[in-house]
Amino acid sequence: MTVREMRELLGLSRAAFSRIYKIPVRTLEDWEAGRRKCPDYVLYLLERCVKEDKKAEQALFGGFLEWYNNKKTK
Repeated sequence: MTVREMRELLGLSRAAFSRIYKIPVRTLEDWEAGRRKCPDYVLYLLERCVKEDKKAEQALFGGFLEWYNNKKTK
């Protein structure tokens, strides 16, 4: 899973993803644009965190946040 896929899975902007996971926005931009490569160990740990956070969101909100975010963009 790429960093962009992880960010999109949570439905977050780069700025929000950056704040939550303490990654500079410029670094995210560089990883997503392919200008720099995310280290494999960071990708592995980040994916574990994102998947766990997604499970927690589903357990707590039952998809409410996803529905709400989709509603806002329409």
